[in-house]
Order: sequence, then C-alpha cells, then structure tokens
Amino acid sequence: MSKYPFNATAMQLNSSRYNVTTSVQDIIYDLMIEEWNNETSFQFYFKQCNPYLCSYSYDLKGDISYVIAITFGLIGGLTTILKTIIPSIVLMIRRWRQKRKIDINQSMINQVFYISFENITHTIIKNNPTIIEFNKLYQVYPNTIQCPCETYSITYEQFIRFQPHLHSICSSTFVNENSQWLIIDYPQTMPKNIYGQPDYSTRKDDFRQIGSPFFQLLNSFCNLSNKTINAELTTFNSSRFITLNLITFEQFQSQINQLIDQFIKNIARSFINSLFFVENMTAANMLFSAFQSDSLYSSASPVYDYYTDSAYQYETIYDRTDQIYNSNETGIDCDCQSTPWCIQQAIVYDLDTITQLFSPPGIFVGCYLVEAVLQSDLRCFFDIDCLHQLINSLSLENISASDIILNSTASHYQEKSSLLEIVSNLMVEEWNNQTFYENYFNICQPSVCTATYISQGNIIYIITTTIGLIGGLTTVYKFVVPIFIKIIVHVTIPYIRKKCGTAEASNLAKRVSKTIPQLFYSNPHLLTSLLDALMKCAQLLFNRSTKKVLSIYEATMNEYNKDKNPSKTPNLFYQMT
Repeated sequence: MSKYPFNATAMQLNSSRYNVTTSVQDIIYDLMIEEWNNETSFQFYFKQCNPYLCSYSYDLKGDISYVIAITFGLIGGLTTILKTIIPSIVLMIRRWRQKRKIDINQSMINQVFYISFENITHTIIKNNPTIIEFNKLYQVYPNTIQCPCETYSITYEQFIRFQPHLHSICSSTFVNENSQWLIIDYPQTMPKNIYGQPDYSTRKDDFRQIGSPFFQLLNSFCNLSNKTINAELTTFNSSRFITLNLITFEQFQSQINQLIDQFIKNIARSFINSLFFVENMTAANMLFSAFQSDSLYSSASPVYDYYTDSAYQYETIYDRTDQIYNSNETGIDCDCQSTPWCIQQAIVYDLDTITQLFSPPGIFVGCYLVEAVLQSDLRCFFDIDCLHQLINSLSLENISASDIILNSTASHYQEKSSLLEIVSNLMVEEWNNQTFYENYFNICQPSVCTATYISQGNIIYIITTTIGLIGGLTTVYKFVVPIFIKIIVHVTIPYIRKKCGTAEASNLAKRVSKTIPQLFYSNPHLLTSLLDALMKCAQLLFNRSTKKVLSIYEATMNEYNKDKNPSKTPNLFYQMT
C-alpha cells in the first residue's frame, strides 16, 4: 500500500489524434495542439474590402445585327458625306423649300446637340506596358486602370532583401569565444580546501562571481538573436505576395512596409516571449541559482524517517533563506521570493572580498542572472575611463581600453538603454531592408493594361457619329422606299383600279393617300398612278356625294397641272368624299 494514496482517471484513447506511442517531444513540436479549428469567412473579407466600383470588359465578335448595322453606317456615312454638305448649301438657295430646309436643319441641330452632351465611355488598351508607360497611364486614369498579372503569386525573397546589423557588442571582443572577458574568475592563489574547491566566502554583489557568466550570456543573446533572425527570414522569404492586378509603386511601398514592420514586430515579440517563458518557468518552480543569488541554503542534521529490513533511510533537509537586495535607485529592500527581478549594483571587490575596488555603472546583480543582465546596460563599455577602471580592478592583462571601447555614434540606442530594450529588438541596430519594385513588376509581367474614362463627344466624334447616323438612315431609306413604292404601284393601285366603283376602293384610296409620306409626293410615277386610280373612281364619288364636287374636281385638276405640284391633289380629294 502506498504511503501517499493517489487516484487518477485514465485518458481516453479516441479523444486524441496522437498515437499512444507518440513521444512527448513530437507532441511539443506540434505545440501540443489537437486541432486548430480554423475558419475562413469570405463575407467578412468582402465587408472589409468594401469595393466601391466593379468594372469588366470582354471581347465579342460581331453578330449578324451588329455587322449589318455597322455596314449600313459605314457605307451610308461614306456615300452621304458630300450629300450632307451639298444639300445644306442648295437648301439655302431654294427658298420655295424653306420650310423643309428648316425642318431638316432643326433635326440635324437637335441630333448634334444630343450627341454633344452624350456620355461616351472610352477604353484605352496598352499591350506589354513598361513601368514608365504604366505610370503615365496611372497618373491620368488612377481609378480605372487595370493590369492583370501573368504571375500573381510571388515569394517575398524575389523583391525584398534584409541585411540586419546587430549591436556593436555582438562583434566586439567582449563576447569573443577566446576573450578573457568570458573567463573572469577569482585568482588561482585564493585558498582552497583539501578537495581543491574554493575555501572562501563571496558576496552576492561581487561582480567577479557573475563576470564570466555576464559576458557569456551576452554572447548567447547575440548568437540566439542571429539564429532566430535567420530562421524567421527563411520562413518570411518563402511567404507569398498575391496581387491579381499590378499595383503602383506607392501602393507597393505602403503594403510591403506594413508587411516588414509587422514581421519585425512579430519576430521580436516571439523572441522576448520565449525568453520570458523560460524566466517564468525558473521562478515558478523556485529553482536554485548556482550562485546562490536567489537564496542561501544549508543542510540540516539527518532525521530518522522510516525503518526497513535493509537499512535506515534518512532524508536531508535544506534550510533556504531568501536573498534580499537593495536597489540604490529606490532604496527599498527586495525579496527574491516576491519577485525574481530584484537587483543591486554590482561591485568589484579586492581579493579580501571586503575592499571595494570599483562599481561598474549600469551593471547589476540579482536573484537570477538573466533578470539581472536584462536590467543592466552597456554605458561602461562606451566610456574609456570606465573601461580602464574595470580592466584594472579585474586585473586583466594585455587588454587596452582604447582598443575595445564601443562606438556610441554607431548605435541608435542610448548608452543607458537597458539590455532588455536591446534584446527585445533582437540586438538589431538596423534591419537594412530593401524593396525592389522593378523585380515585382517584371515578375508580375502584365501583358495588357486597360483604362476607361467617360467624356462628352468632341468635334470628331460628333461629326463621325452624325455622318454615320445620317448615312445609315439614308442607306436604309434607299433600300426600303423603292420596295414600298413598288408595293403601292404594282399591288395597291391595280387593286383600286380593279375595284373601281365600289366603296371599298374609295376607302382604300383615301387610306393610301393619307398613308403616303409627304416626301413621296415628289415621285411622279407614284402620284400619277394614284391620281389615275382616284379619277377612275370619280363617277362613284360624284353619284354619292351631296357636296358641290364639280368645283372641287376642277380645283383638283388645276392643282395637278399647276407648277406640276400634285401634292395638294389628295387633300382636295378628301373634300370630295
């Protein structure tokens, strides 16, 4: 029977996508996620996109109606261009056709006036445009230009370059693998016990105790930052930039700058979050620091635990006392059990561990090395006097302060900027990112650009449209009128003659004379045939009419013979009926 009873419920096998034999390492690699449960919503995308205009164009071969209309317009326009000009001049001379001329001119004026104010959509097409040609089109038609990309998915590495430059501390001798700064220790002459271990006490704020780990940690920050940047850049460069249509240089710069800014923020946030995760794990589990910087502990006398047949079993009890730090800036004591961020000014002591030789400004000791280093700064390494005192107090040999001093002008950080601020930016001074719009344009490779604009008719459009319209109507008139006349001459009028003497013929003659347009009266064949039919039916009309038709008949004949203007004859004929 267990001394400490424990009850637990076994996990259900079918509730996980992992196999029973899957290692914990593999699960952690997948972030311990069973399902991502991601969803996409085109409706949300459309709402955020919020398009204000949609336009499209298409190519269509002319159908039979389009071909006929264009043919009539073209033929009529070409054949009547002179006829449109010459009749206008002739009509000005012929006073007796003044009314007709006014009507025609009025119609033409109305037509021209309508065409002048008509909105016309124009489409500009540019095949295989260059950057210069595209920019010119965009400057004129910024809202309607469309240039579909032949390649719409492009990896970032094809038009974005990064050459990150880390903080000068990362390239200095302070973090060099073979540097004395990484092996700072107490002198070998310090007393040791019979086991060869140090037999002397140290102070919690002694810089000698954390000196070597301090610079080793700086070296680790630099290496870790460099590896993180390279790994993240590999992922970033393989990501794709998708544009269905070519975008302008300004739009390109705006979007890419946002991508780059977001990338830098995300990678920095991820890096510092990982660092804080390790720090929180250390503090939450109350792990002991190897330097006893978080607490002091000592073993107590063994106590009897329990007896077995083989031997007595003992437990060793450790007495832990939390370290207390006093910040010179606040003057308030800080207990490491309350927070792992307690710090205190570091001091270089003499070998007697009592005499203070030098207090390097901006360098702190604390509960844990990471938290203490992150709150420290590098001001001393930019000051030659400070460096000189530090070198002398640590008894470092063959090191010249003037050779290793950091250049403050080469950094955009302040000398008093904490290492937390620098590490939060992955120790980067400059990202030195470059974007190449030309590369993007060449890979996008638009084969055609189209732009549309709406305008009112100019003088050329008015002339061509008017001529085409008049020419088309004239051509149709030439085709239709002869057919209409032939129907009247060869069908209607013979029918009237055949039926002469009946009321049916009289009514038909009246309808025909009223239906014929005034313009047809100038055709002598048509009107003569009609009058002949009318006169042959006169007997019937005279017999039925109660009017004085004899005088009307005389006037009818006079109008027919007078000036050869028979157009008034049908009107007089109406009076007879």
